[in-house]
Amino acid sequence: MQHYASPNTDFNGNKITDIANFDPTVLKRRNPNTAGQTSDNPSYYRHGTNVKVGLSSAQTNPVDIYGTPHDFGQYADLVAINHRAYIFAPEDGTYTFSLPSSDDITLLWVGSKAYSGWNRQNADIVQQFVASGSTPVVFRTDLKKGTYTPIRIVWANRGGAGNFKLRIVAPDKSLLLSEDSESNDYIVQYSCDGYSAPKYPDWGFET
Repeated sequence: MQHYASPNTDFNGNKITDIANFDPTVLKRRNPNTAGQTSDNPSYYRHGTNVKVGLSSAQTNPVDIYGTPHDFGQYADLVAINHRAYIFAPEDGTYTFSLPSSDDITLLWVGSKAYSGWNRQNADIVQQFVASGSTPVVFRTDLKKGTYTPIRIVWANRGGAGNFKLRIVAPDKSLLLSEDSESNDYIVQYSCDGYSAPKYPDWGFET
């Protein structure tokens, strides 16, 4: 799985402190190497790969981005993380996606729209604040063994400490992805043949 973290701001660089105004499409033009916008500071960006997803504990500056603490400066409590990958289905059946914890908002897309065309309106899950013990939103979909399905997870914080957790459960009840998961053959960046599951566009050039 690939990820990058950036300040949670709008298209004009204004801080998002009301999560109702969070627009994930802003992240399509954010390039962690060039910052994507002239008003951005490249030092506020962090990108890489991860085998788990989610933040297992509330984060404050420096924010631990999958094992690498990163100083986001004035954006320490206003961070967004964009994740993308494919599920390589290990069996036929119904796969379950849930967000048992979200502070302040987490969005999930599954299928072709996770690769291109994703926005807040067509997300399969839009999970605003939910804490342990609450009832999370759940999404289920049927997948065929051996197929590749794009997935995307976007998390954003609007202030204070933030965290999120996501779980993907296979039909046999095995856990494919969580905040504690390890590397496996079923959450991948792209396919070996290059066309069954093509590489995602470079950061900053997504559509």
